[in-house]
Amino acid sequence: MAIIKKILIVDDDPVLSQMYKHIFDVEKNFQTYVAVDGYDGLEKAKSLLPQIILLDIMLPKINGLDVLEKLKADPLTKSIPVVVLTNIAKSPEEAQRVISMGAAKYITKSDYDPRQLTALVEEILDGKGE
Repeated sequence: MAIIKKILIVDDDPVLSQMYKHIFDVEKNFQTYVAVDGYDGLEKAKSLLPQIILLDIMLPKINGLDVLEKLKADPLTKSIPVVVLTNIAKSPEEAQRVISMGAAKYITKSDYDPRQLTALVEEILDGKGE
């Protein structure tokens, strides 16, 4: 029996989160959880210990970079791969900074359709995407 992989999506866009949740749950047989702000994401990351986290940068209450910093500083969550997502164009310097903070990938949402994102997540979980 295959092990069900847990994924945490931390994004305040309900349409996007539900679309990703549907694809991961139905098509990829993941167990998907959604957090709508940075604090909710931190709490769920610690309680669920997912195999991977999709983390938006622009979040209410606490931004994604602060969430990433806290996840990587916590012994409980520091080894969880984090894919940081942004809606805005990113500079190479910013991308390098985010990777140096511990993100597995830093991507612009518009550059990846949902199926490409699920393929990227599977590559990271299989150890090929890092």
